[in-house]
Amino acid sequence: MMGVVTFTIDDVCRAATFAMRRHAVAESEGRRAKLNRQERRCVLDDHFVGLMGEWAVCRELGVEFAPTINTYKGAPDACGFEVRTRRATYATLVLHDNDSPDYPYALVMQSTLFQYLVCGWIPYAEAWEICEMITADPDRPQMRTVPSHKLRPLTKATV
Repeated sequence: MMGVVTFTIDDVCRAATFAMRRHAVAESEGRRAKLNRQERRCVLDDHFVGLMGEWAVCRELGVEFAPTINTYKGAPDACGFEVRTRRATYATLVLHDNDSPDYPYALVMQSTLFQYLVCGWIPYAEAWEICEMITADPDRPQMRTVPSHKLRPLTKATV
C-alpha cells in the first residue's frame, strides 16, 4: 500500500528554493550531472524532485523535514533512508554501483507537482540481491532495479 503525500503551493515554493541552493552548491563545487545537454530533463528539476521525495518520506513517517545541502554521500537523505524519487512512469528503485550499502533505500514516485507516492523501502543488501538488470537506453550501462511491489511498506513503525 503506497502512502500518498500532498503538498501545498507554499511547500513546493520552499522546496524549489532549497533545490536551487543544492544545484548552485553542486555547480560551484564542480559536481555536474552526467547528462548531455540534449537530454530532456533539467538537472535543477532533478534536485527539486529528489528533495520532494525526501520530504514525502518525512511526512509519511511524521517527522519534521530538515532539508540538507552538500551532504552528498555523507549521510542518508531523510529519516535514515537513501531516497530515490522517480517520475510516476518508472515504478522501480534504481541502484548504482557507487551507492552506500550503509542505509536502507526508499522509493517515492512523483504523481503531480503537488502529490507524491511513497512506495516503500528495502535494505540495501536485500535490494542488491534481488535486483534485476535492465537496459533502458542502449547508449548507457545496464541499470540494477527493484520493482516497487518488492518493497516493504514505509510506516511510522519502520523507524
